[in-house]
Amino acid sequence: MQIDKQITKRDLTQRILLYELIGFLLMTALILLDDVIDVPHLLRILPAPAKWIAIAFQIVVVIAMCSFVLRLTRSLLQRVKFLEGLLPVCSFCKKIRVGDTWRPIEEYLLENSEALLSHGFCPECGQKHYGDFFRKN
Repeated sequence: MQIDKQITKRDLTQRILLYELIGFLLMTALILLDDVIDVPHLLRILPAPAKWIAIAFQIVVVIAMCSFVLRLTRSLLQRVKFLEGLLPVCSFCKKIRVGDTWRPIEEYLLENSEALLSHGFCPECGQKHYGDFFRKN
C-alpha cells in the first residue's frame, strides 16, 4: 500500500535548494578535478601551465555564482503560495467554509494566494442569464 505524502512549500523549497547546491558542488568538483589532474597534460596534448591562481579564481567565481543563484531561488520560492488540503465548498453558492464562517471563493483566493481574479461567464450562464441578447451575438 502506497501512502501519498503531501509536499509542503518548505519541503519543496529545501529540496530545490539542495538539488541546486548538489549541482554546483558537482560542477565545481569536475572543474577542480580537471584543473588539478590536468587531463590534457597527462595525455601529452598540452604543456602543464602553473594554474593555482586560475584555480583559486575559479573557486571564487563558482562560490559567488552558487550563492547568487541559491539566494535568487529562495526569494522566488518565497513568493510561491500553495493552496493545500481539502477545501469545503458549498455545492450551491460555491462559498468556502473557513472555520465556522462561509466566505466567497473570490475573497478566499485573494487572501490565500497571489492569484488575481477576473470575472466573466461561460456560454451556459450567458444563455441562462442573457438569453436573447446572447443568442444575437
